Amino acid sequence: ALDPARIARYLRPPPRQPEYRAGRDHAAFLTHIPADPTWLRGRVVTAWEPTGVYPDPPLERVRELVAEKFGHDEWTFRS
Repeated sequence: ALDPARIARYLRPPPRQPEYRAGRDHAAFLTHIPADPTWLRGRVVTAWEPTGVYPDPPLERVRELVAEKFGHDEWTFRS
């Protein structure tokens, strides 16, 4: 139930866009799927069929990136 106008307000257009996007901003490019979120989540999981054993995420590297970059307002609010 996201408002596409708010998405367009807070996200800049991507620097690279596929041709089918035709230069549209987020509000013009996105749409809502009228579906129950739980139902939709189940369909996505079924379609992607996540199976197998996955390695533990590199938590130490994640912590480093948060400390160096992603945890700072300068990164989040850069223009």
